Amino acid sequence: TIDARAMDATTLNCAVDEALKLGYTNLAITLTANPEIEKITAIRRAICDAESISDGSINLTLAGVKVIPDARNNKGDSFGEKSEINGALEIVTRIASIKLPDVEYIGDYAFQSCTVTSVKAPALQELGNLVFYQSGITAITIPATVTGIPDRAFQNCQNLASVEIMSGVTTIGANAFHSCTALKSVKFASGSRLEYIGEFAFENT
Repeated sequence: TIDARAMDATTLNCAVDEALKLGYTNLAITLTANPEIEKITAIRRAICDAESISDGSINLTLAGVKVIPDARNNKGDSFGEKSEINGALEIVTRIASIKLPDVEYIGDYAFQSCTVTSVKAPALQELGNLVFYQSGITAITIPATVTGIPDRAFQNCQNLASVEIMSGVTTIGANAFHSCTALKSVKFASGSRLEYIGEFAFENT
């Protein structure tokens, strides 16, 4: 466990790097509710640079965080976004699962192209656009605290096989699950208040 609330980005990068060198692949990091984008980048870079870590071996928990920021200018300042930083794409293959116990908002593009298969965020209230676009996620439960699934949120998630939508969701945006070719089950919870499904939401599934 790394308590990073008082750390700057450089110190956090070193702490994660040291944990990985010691062979720890179950990482629990405590951050402030609205962490600086530099701290998110510091975690990603440390995982990218860890030469001894194999693909799909890291289970990451980010505690205390309420907001996963939007990917800044689409240049890779979130976990899954393609980046201009040398080697940054390695993180999308090394992380197997992410737990976000306190997160209420996950920003635009946050896990785009990330091969992470499991993301758990039980306190989630809002998703950004294209948040899991073309990611490796295999199953997802949309908690009752979420009222809408935005446009293209899960488009091209070709490993996504099942979706469970809790009763709080009233809208599913356009192309939300477009081209999720493995999708075979969409379960709506008892008491579903769904009112609207956007264009092509389940096209090519």
